[in-house]
Amino acid sequence: MCAVNTMKMLKDWDSGSKSTRAAILRSFIADMNDRTGPDLEAYFSDAASLFLVRLTAWLRMTQKFLIEFLEVGGVLTTLEILGAKATKEKDKSQALRLLIVISNYGRKYKEIICESFGVRAITECLAKSKSEETQENAKAVMLQLAEGNPRFQNQVYKAFIALMSSSSPKAQQLSVQGLKVVQQIVETANPNLVQPLINLLKSLHLEVQYEAPLPVHVQQAAAAKIIGVLSKESSEVSKDLLQLGVIHNLLIAAGNASHPDSQRQAGIALEHFINTYPIVKEYVMKALGRPFFTEFMERPDTIYSSMTSIQLDVLTSNNVDIPSALKYASR
Repeated sequence: MCAVNTMKMLKDWDSGSKSTRAAILRSFIADMNDRTGPDLEAYFSDAASLFLVRLTAWLRMTQKFLIEFLEVGGVLTTLEILGAKATKEKDKSQALRLLIVISNYGRKYKEIICESFGVRAITECLAKSKSEETQENAKAVMLQLAEGNPRFQNQVYKAFIALMSSSSPKAQQLSVQGLKVVQQIVETANPNLVQPLINLLKSLHLEVQYEAPLPVHVQQAAAAKIIGVLSKESSEVSKDLLQLGVIHNLLIAAGNASHPDSQRQAGIALEHFINTYPIVKEYVMKALGRPFFTEFMERPDTIYSSMTSIQLDVLTSNNVDIPSALKYASR
């Protein structure tokens, strides 16, 4: 970059808005990837230090404003906005965006939010909100609070588990989406998530408002997927799921022609249980009949696309009762 261009860039920086400076930084990072110190000096026509001074001063100023905001109780005020009855949904959404910005600064700031009972406030906001934008933003904050925040990651994990029992289909859907991410962070599965997951699989038979069936089916598919993941990772959780009748409900989900992803995820989960437990194979084969069972096991993740109405009816009306079979076998 020649001296004239360098001075123009510095002038643009000095007079630019936040978005302008962000654009300059993005361009700088893209151009300077894998370059050395001497390369930088050559690029800036021996004026690299002038740009560095501006950059560090801007970052210090931004950090200073954040610290001042926290010192006057900014986090507590933001969280109070989420719980106030008079607060409009758009204001709640903006408050959550502010929490995202704060948590982006690192673990210390995530801990400040959590120590201020932030997880509870955000969870309640997600469960009670009627705005999908607000709920999505709440989920985003919770995921950030779980990442790189070992003191409070389990608190966020338990909050997502609690949300699975929410009366809001959207909140249930987001809770399962969040669990798929946080489960990898906490690693060990919490047994308390088993029953809520089973309940979500039954959503095909729940009475829901006319405008809500799609979110219900989406959460059903998500529940089937996480059941498959958890059952492969933990034999203890897998056995708990069997005791609670997971096979009966997965078969119902596999027959949900209204939502192919439910069928696909349920098929994948069923394949694991059938290959792992002989008693499951025996009872599912009996329920489906050998020809349908053989066809199902050949392509459990795609068979939904060619199922007949009779096969769908066999799945949704199944009476497989593995828990009773397990009790009988243990005598």
